[in-house]
Amino acid sequence: MKPKKTGLKKQKHDFKKSLDELRTIGEWFSDREEVDVEQGLEKAKKGAKLIKICNFHFMH
Repeated sequence: MKPKKTGLKKQKHDFKKSLDELRTIGEWFSDREEVDVEQGLEKAKKGAKLIKICNFHFMH
């Protein structure tokens, strides 16, 4: 999934927003002793998409 090409400010915002969301997902996992499999899988999928977005922004 490639992020849309937009202005530089928008790209920086998307990168920061993606990093913030990744931190939130990481905290969600850290705050639990037991993780619901369905919720954990959804969070992991979302995290994988966010990592791709961050990698794209980092490389360009």
